[in-house]
Amino acid sequence: MVDHRREVRSEQRRLGASLMDVFLGRTVLTLTILFASVGTFLIWNESQVRQEIVVASIREDAKAYSVALKAFRSLYTSEVVRRLVDLEIEVTHDYEERSGAIPLPATLSMKIGERIGELGGDIHSQLYSPFPFPWRKAEGGLRDEFSEDAWRALSMDPGVPFSRIEEIDGRLSLRYATADLMRPSCIDCHNTHGSTPKSDWEVGDLRGVLEVDIPMDRAMARTRAELQRTILLYGVLGIAAVTVLAIVIGRLKRMSAELEGLVAARTDELERKNTELERFTYTVSHDLKTPLITIAGFAGLLPKKAAKGDVAGLEADVERIQRATRRMNLLLEDLLALSRIGHVIDASGVVDLGDVADEAVALCSGVIEARCVELTIAEGLPSVVADRTRMIEVFQNLIENAVRFMGDQPAPRIDIGTEVREDETVCFVRDNGVGIDPENLARVFGMFERLDEGGAGTGIGLALVERIIEVHGGRIWAESEGQGKGATFLFTVSW
Repeated sequence: MVDHRREVRSEQRRLGASLMDVFLGRTVLTLTILFASVGTFLIWNESQVRQEIVVASIREDAKAYSVALKAFRSLYTSEVVRRLVDLEIEVTHDYEERSGAIPLPATLSMKIGERIGELGGDIHSQLYSPFPFPWRKAEGGLRDEFSEDAWRALSMDPGVPFSRIEEIDGRLSLRYATADLMRPSCIDCHNTHGSTPKSDWEVGDLRGVLEVDIPMDRAMARTRAELQRTILLYGVLGIAAVTVLAIVIGRLKRMSAELEGLVAARTDELERKNTELERFTYTVSHDLKTPLITIAGFAGLLPKKAAKGDVAGLEADVERIQRATRRMNLLLEDLLALSRIGHVIDASGVVDLGDVADEAVALCSGVIEARCVELTIAEGLPSVVADRTRMIEVFQNLIENAVRFMGDQPAPRIDIGTEVREDETVCFVRDNGVGIDPENLARVFGMFERLDEGGAGTGIGLALVERIIEVHGGRIWAESEGQGKGATFLFTVSW
């Protein structure tokens, strides 16, 4: 009977496991299809968005070019043609064949468009109308479907540009057309000219179409290249996601049959996370808690030593408590300073970094003289728009840090100056102290990070410096060839 019950329970477990396998298997397939569908949609959507952005950008370029041509034409008409006509200077389309003549505004506009095209520009422009003058019938009429459609559209609503994407000479291009309306300054000439094809023009009539053509192939090629990189990224992420999903599903399937293994694995994971949390908590709070422990410990001894009349012991313990209190105060002040970095006191004036460095050196003169450090400040440190008080803190912390880590250097030296790297002016504070192992260069700016555990610093100074530089839009980094070879701290300030 018992065996039968065991068999029933075993069969139930097997059935449950089978159902779980089916469920998990279909889940993987479903999620894979879902990921593929979502990825395909995202790629398609991004392709559409990128194309729309390219078209919109090119359309804005065409609009700006068209506006510029019209503005030039209006300016030429009002400021040049109108004045010279009164001086009986001829204004004509064939000005090159006539001595002392100047071109018509429309002729000059077309010449400018042609010259830009000849100089290698991708932008081309043309001016046409169904009523061209005889000398422009070859190139000035409605020569294709786009020009006819543009004329019809602009005739109905001259204020709305007409555009379309077409191939021109084998290149995908945007054709952008705007209305060229009859101006008061032009109407007399057009209505009275002996060769005019139309003599009943009125101000505001649609005289012609100004078309600007901009090839899109280069921009589209860049877009396709970017899209290919995006597809590759999505593909890698998709494969990674499916792989991770398969691993997770496989692990869940094994865990469903091995409850004890699941519990053990969960327990191990929890212990690992607790260990990481403890390590993080210790890193953040160790230096803050240590002074408090010192104070509490020695304060607890005071009553006993007082009862014994141990004056020397009391004085020693009080001194220890005072040192711990000073260290605690220093830590709190550094943390408070670090928290206030985001609020720049005064960045409204130009700060001479040479003067700032001099002031920082004066503030550090005690430690500099105590260690007999030779300190030089190069001439010509740049001026920047920055917070003077904060920049003094930067130099002060870097100088104090350099002095603190001089080691047993018999001729300690600190140099402050600038150098140019990749067309960028970089300030530096260089010392010949103990140096930094290359693998530890990134650690030195971490909060509470002290490579020398026995050092006197709080581990906040360089974090403070980094925050100040970042608030000013700059960057800071350290360089060193290793132990005993000194260190250089370099920073930029971009405001």
